[in-house]
Amino acid sequence: HFGQLGHGPDVVSCGGPRVVERLLPQAVGGNVIHVAAGALHTGVLVSADPSAPASTRAFMFGSNRRGQCGTAGLSSAPGATEPKSSNTIPIPAPVVPVSHPETGRPVTFARLALGRLHTVALANSGEVYTWGSATAGRCGHGDARGGHGGDRSTMTPEQRRAARGGTC
Repeated sequence: HFGQLGHGPDVVSCGGPRVVERLLPQAVGGNVIHVAAGALHTGVLVSADPSAPASTRAFMFGSNRRGQCGTAGLSSAPGATEPKSSNTIPIPAPVVPVSHPETGRPVTFARLALGRLHTVALANSGEVYTWGSATAGRCGHGDARGGHGGDRSTMTPEQRRAARGGTC
């Protein structure tokens, strides 16, 4: 119902396996190397060069009600040039570009984990980034981002600083 299959807004279920055409190598510029499924959204990592893991790009699709797709301000429509905000991303769309908060260098991801309304990503450099609903501390940014007092969302990936090089 939210596009989490990636086949567009008119396909709400599939009776059997079906290729997600917008994730074919010629459509995304590389091979899918990782897939993660949440209750309402799906994420994939694509690499143009599997021997260079730092070259990954993340794509998300499905419900984006709390920003869990990390595509804020981007349209998933083919050839679109105008920014578009949407609660539903029915076809794979790239996650907004992420820059390291200290170095400014582009961040690429090695793995994704998806909850119902949030996403957690492990960067190739070892940091953890989160986005989506921050209610009840889901995104690990503390009460200022959404503790227990109402639903707040982190619409684009933010680094979860305490998780780097340690355990939670």
